[in-house]
Amino acid sequence: MKVVLASLGRFHTHRTASELRKGDMLGRFFTGHARVPVPVEVAPYTTTYPLLRFIANYALTRAGATSALHRSTDHFDGWVARHIAADSTRMDVFHGYSQYCLKSLNSAKAKGACCVVERAGAHIDQQIEIVQAASSRWGIPIGSYLQSYFATRSRMIAEYDSADWILTCSEGSRRSFCERGISAEKVATIPLGSNFAPVASRSPQTGKFTVLSIGGDFVRKGIPTLLEAWEQVNLPNAELRLITSVPTRLPYKWRRLLNRRDVCVLGRMGHAQLRIEFQLASLFCLASLEDGFSMAVLEAMAHGVPVVVSTGAGSSDLVIEGVNGFTFKPDDLDGLAKHILFAYQNPEAVALMSAASITTASACNWKLYGDRLRAFYRQIAVSTHCAAGTI
Repeated sequence: MKVVLASLGRFHTHRTASELRKGDMLGRFFTGHARVPVPVEVAPYTTTYPLLRFIANYALTRAGATSALHRSTDHFDGWVARHIAADSTRMDVFHGYSQYCLKSLNSAKAKGACCVVERAGAHIDQQIEIVQAASSRWGIPIGSYLQSYFATRSRMIAEYDSADWILTCSEGSRRSFCERGISAEKVATIPLGSNFAPVASRSPQTGKFTVLSIGGDFVRKGIPTLLEAWEQVNLPNAELRLITSVPTRLPYKWRRLLNRRDVCVLGRMGHAQLRIEFQLASLFCLASLEDGFSMAVLEAMAHGVPVVVSTGAGSSDLVIEGVNGFTFKPDDLDGLAKHILFAYQNPEAVALMSAASITTASACNWKLYGDRLRAFYRQIAVSTHCAAGTI
């Protein structure tokens, strides 16, 4: 069996390609992400979208981000589709990523391949509804990138319809498709792995109580809910550290909460810096309104950091209540505050949760992901009518 993998963005595609190669399943890997080299074992099977052409497509559409995103996405998709149509290499399965694969998916179907569309988040309509409602409620405009991303909705809907299978990484995302009328037999779930190897153990935290949260999109990641909960608990000798992107137009209420002395806003950082942040953290909080998985939760667990996760995030599937962390409903300000306060007041319980977090992360690795993914491909190759479910 041979699988063709294609995505303009990086996501976890390098990991996916590597796992497919280990199982001798990788036929071709089309990528638009040239900044980070692919794994050595994947390189002979990789075709990279020309970077200069990618830049030119953005330059041609300076008038608007939405037009630029549409043009570059469509151009990459057409480039992959032409390669597929001209290639005589065996292809049993085509695996594309939502927003980037409508033309290439149909090109693969024309050659008789079984087609899989991977979607990291919830069904696009559910995601749009949730984010727009929160944006209106909090008075925070939706960022330009997310606006342009939402503008590709019709393309994503067409991909869902054309695909033989839709692959998600959490049960919450899977349910969102079923609730939108897509057959449960067409939607599968395979949880992701951690990009950090689990630590052997973690020393008890001393000194300042530090809460860490990571999430690029300010609204979708529920940063306002976390800020309000942090103000509510108002803990001495404590700090909230946010790795996020702060909108330029932000109402005074949120600016005030961000400017508290016990709140530190950090920018994007590499793995080495992230590791330090996880080592400093007493607790990891994710207040996402909608989130397909959020690998940051699993990465926190890999460092022995207990987690408090919104049920809007797919990684809440990993939380065993009171054992390795806690969950709360999106926008449940009091529930989030209660869990933060518990962790602050009960360091002994947090130490036990730390060990349980490492155990959870150890069971969620890329090898297991690869085993499940290869099993999924074998399953869909046998029949396009067998039930999918969680692999």
